[in-house]
Amino acid sequence: VSEGSVTLKSADTQDLPAIRPNWLSSPVDQQVAIAAFKRTRQVFNANAMKSTRTSSTESFPGLDVATDDQILASIRKNLMTVWHAASTCRMRCSTSA
Repeated sequence: VSEGSVTLKSADTQDLPAIRPNWLSSPVDQQVAIAAFKRTRQVFNANAMKSTRTSSTESFPGLDVATDDQILASIRKNLMTVWHAASTCRMRCSTSA
């Protein structure tokens, strides 16, 4: 599982911490992200969803994004947070400045 870090830059409370999310650094997380992307494509291509779509083709990222490497690159390029990350997962403390 991918693991990031939050490190204090100094003892000064005005200095923002160094935040390194390290998303998708684990091969397992990469495989899950690719599988979720492919499953989402299947859902939106289902007959039940066709009436909700504004186009008959995929506009983003487009059908030319097809291989696992292309899918992962697209996910990495467009990944963003939706939820506030503080206190949502276990963190390790580091004393290095």
